[in-house]
Amino acid sequence: MEDLHLKVLEKPTISLLWPNDEYYKSWMKNAVYTRRFVEDLSIDAILDEIRFDRTEREKIKLLFANPCTDEEVLQYRLDIMQDFLDNDWILNNFKEFAKTMDFVLSCSKERFANIKGIHVQTYFFEKASAYTALISGIKSCLKEKSANIKSEGLKRLLKYVERISEEDEFRTMAEEIKRVTEEYEKIPDVYLELDYYQGLKEITFNIEKVKMHKSFKEPLISQLLSSGAAFLDNNEKSYINIYYEARFSRLEEIIFERLQMKNPEVLESLQTFYNRYSEQDFEDICGIKTEAEFYIKLTELIKRIERLGLKFCKPLIEKDTEMNTKIDGLYDLTLALQRIKDGKYELAKEVVCNDLRFDEEGQIFVLTGPNKGGKTTYIRSVGIAQVLFQAGCFVPASRAQMSIVDAIHTHFPEEEALGIDKGRLGKEAERISVIINNSTSKSLVLLNETFSSTREVDGYYLGRDVLKILMKLRCKGIYVTHFGELADDIDALNEVVPDGSKLACLVAGIEDTDNKGIMGNRTYKIKRMKSSGLGYSRDIVLKHGLSLEQIIELLKIRGYIPN
Repeated sequence: MEDLHLKVLEKPTISLLWPNDEYYKSWMKNAVYTRRFVEDLSIDAILDEIRFDRTEREKIKLLFANPCTDEEVLQYRLDIMQDFLDNDWILNNFKEFAKTMDFVLSCSKERFANIKGIHVQTYFFEKASAYTALISGIKSCLKEKSANIKSEGLKRLLKYVERISEEDEFRTMAEEIKRVTEEYEKIPDVYLELDYYQGLKEITFNIEKVKMHKSFKEPLISQLLSSGAAFLDNNEKSYINIYYEARFSRLEEIIFERLQMKNPEVLESLQTFYNRYSEQDFEDICGIKTEAEFYIKLTELIKRIERLGLKFCKPLIEKDTEMNTKIDGLYDLTLALQRIKDGKYELAKEVVCNDLRFDEEGQIFVLTGPNKGGKTTYIRSVGIAQVLFQAGCFVPASRAQMSIVDAIHTHFPEEEALGIDKGRLGKEAERISVIINNSTSKSLVLLNETFSSTREVDGYYLGRDVLKILMKLRCKGIYVTHFGELADDIDALNEVVPDGSKLACLVAGIEDTDNKGIMGNRTYKIKRMKSSGLGYSRDIVLKHGLSLEQIIELLKIRGYIPN
């Protein structure tokens, strides 16, 4: 696992994620694949929607699981993402560059280590052609509208490819690629004659040439053979398989023999080119492929969500030592993605946005309110915004000014799992202990319905103790609870811990439809205010037909009790 870890995270010579090696090495020291908040905040649901391939996903998940705490690195990434969002020509060109990098990487030396002859020479020529086209393409893309580029990262990339393109060896190689390609263009159309074994019928057909320097995914020989396969029965198609890692098929040998007789200069030129440049490493620039995909895929996700009515914003990095955070129009990205899956495309009507303020009057919030009132959605939206921000991404909100935290700690409800000597309460206590022992004054702690599995009186006192400890640590956080008494005790707790983080109350909104605190319409708006003390749980019971009156009526209908 460690080898994979290092391979996935290997930093390229030029990076779109790391402005220098020191930041990268510092981050790498403690980078791990799994963190509890990744599961609690459903970060995998976001990665599933973005659809990175396996290797890319591993690296991007590491970025999310290990929040970057360096302001310069985050600004570096945010500025690059701004360029991708503001300039479609950058986005579209880099999507093509990523495909070309894929091809270059697929032609690695390791893959063809034991292969000789025209096969490897052809692939190497196409790899070199793709590489030179890639360097020239990135240079043209970024230089053409360099005045529009604001990010230091893309400016550095432009200087990097300019330096490569000005090297004598690169220029010489590009000229030779052009010469060999022109030689190939002079070859007349290639005809293959295949004997069709049933009746020995001779079939002649035309294979049009493809330009090798433009076709990176499928070489000339592959296209010739795939066309010939159409004339063979299914059982015979293996006859013309192309064996890149083993040997030539007999049909390939015949094709090479005919090409050698008809135009030997091309194959000789390929061999000369290979002998001269085969020790060159064309894969350095491809180290930014996953990094480019990070910006490409997240930019596409942002544009998609915004087309459907919600906003993303570039967060301003708060430098205040008090770690204040102000977010307007915050929403749960995973909820928005689920609504899209459900066929709901007017997201502004489907997803409620809220605000968040960590300030002098409230650094830790006790969040209460009715069941199914949006409390979990809100706390998850706060966590996701922090994760995205500290990965260097735009955040799901209309405006954000955010402070950097040194860690994100979460505790969300989970299925009860009984151990040998401890149940759910024991597991909760263990997890809370780990959170407390690893939290500092710069941490973000998100606790959702903690101690809800125990007796109300015990949950209340345990909750009070945890809040007092978090206050003394002076961290930021949100404590979601159905114990309304905790919200009632906020003023008293602030007096008990006067020098700690200040407690404040958040309430999930509801419209009291019967003026009795029994029936209410959830607004899903979270506001800073004193708790009303109304749980509105009875309307949920009524909705599902579980009130005493409803159950008695049901039993009467079914004849279990007399009318």
